[in-house]
Amino acid sequence: MIMPGDQSYCDGYHGCFDAYMSLMEPLAAQKPYMVASGNHEGPWNFSYVRTNFYFPVNESGAAPDALWYSVDEGPIHFVMMNYENYFDYPDGEWSMTQPAPISTYPGQIEWLRRTWQHSRLGVNATRTSG
Repeated sequence: MIMPGDQSYCDGYHGCFDAYMSLMEPLAAQKPYMVASGNHEGPWNFSYVRTNFYFPVNESGAAPDALWYSVDEGPIHFVMMNYENYFDYPDGEWSMTQPAPISTYPGQIEWLRRTWQHSRLGVNATRTSG
């Protein structure tokens, strides 16, 4: 199962997220379950998502605290990305109509470039560094 962001719309309410996790636990414990963070996980600084879901960042070459990763499952290469890393911008300083310079997050950009390059070459990017 793929959950590409916004695991719930609890927006910082711990009881709401705990109730959501109680509902999802039977499914997530039985089936492959890949997640990405969305803006509704931001009020916790993404800690609830990091604590409750596995992010295979080490296997994919992403930074240890990254909210993005890639993984091979059979013949499919999944890339999970998070574009909600901009919560440290004061209101009005940045908006979707004026994207941050690409150099703002060089680690994420480099990881993505490497992942796409390896995929294009048929290399397993989750087990290759550099």
